[in-house]
Amino acid sequence: MLPWFFATGTAAVIASVILGGIGAVAVGVGLARFTERPWLFSASRQLMIAVVAAAVTFAVGKLIGGGISP
Repeated sequence: MLPWFFATGTAAVIASVILGGIGAVAVGVGLARFTERPWLFSASRQLMIAVVAAAVTFAVGKLIGGGISP
């Protein structure tokens, strides 16, 4: 949500996607420390989970007519 306090439209969307990706990778790396799995595997898996969740959320929003307000 932080980018939306400082930007609107495309700039805020891009910043949100980048920060969300960084957050997902950070969670994956942290998870790797606890599970003793390779950090690249855990970070990639967590990033893919986030991408799928975002895609499903976007698709549902499109189906019900949601959008970004100007």
